[in-house]
Amino acid sequence: LGVGGALAGTVPAAAIYFAVDELVKGWLEHSFDFDRGSAGVRIAASTTAAAASACIRVPSDVIKHRVQ
Repeated sequence: LGVGGALAGTVPAAAIYFAVDELVKGWLEHSFDFDRGSAGVRIAASTTAAAASACIRVPSDVIKHRVQ
């Protein structure tokens, strides 16, 4: 599969990570009046984003490894 196989899982996972990260930061800022740059908001946003992106990245990585 090579580079194409790696990119097929990595690019969508990265897009989901950054999209969810920004959505959670905005939601916490507007819903709870938290500072967008605070450590707690950044930790919560990045944790949520990592979990969401793993739902795409891990299955595609497993498929890539099984094919190789």
